[in-house]
Amino acid sequence: MKIPRIVIGTLDFNHKVYNKGVSKLKENGCEVITGVLEKECVKLNCRFFTFHKKKRPYITLKWAESKDGFTAPKDPSQKYWLSHPLSKQLVHKWRTQEQAIMIGVNTAITDNPKLSSRDWYGKDPTAIVIDPKNRLSLVPPLQFNLVESLVIFLT
Repeated sequence: MKIPRIVIGTLDFNHKVYNKGVSKLKENGCEVITGVLEKECVKLNCRFFTFHKKKRPYITLKWAESKDGFTAPKDPSQKYWLSHPLSKQLVHKWRTQEQAIMIGVNTAITDNPKLSSRDWYGKDPTAIVIDPKNRLSLVPPLQFNLVESLVIFLT
């Protein structure tokens, strides 16, 4: 059975395969249309393209901040949700799309976050905590939400 037409959103830029598949399809009499919804396809595959083009992971930076620059209460014992519940749900959706989420040791100790995707269906990311002075070893493990986290000690 002959395939009459193929529609491709974005081409693989890898020089080993670039345009080879398209050429083979055309050689075999197939009409090939490329670049359909290309921006959307690039966005859909942003992690793949970033990894292969830039040789690094795709990174999403997230924080909550009020108009006047407020990010946390002055008294760390006071818990305060700055984000709207729908924003919180969106963040949990984003977490399911990433392999890992990274925080600093101050956030780990002060906020004791779960960093799970509990408000959205999907896989939880690996939690990574940057802890240059091994401060997390002072926190009793059973009181710490990130017990199964990867902790990186920077020197």
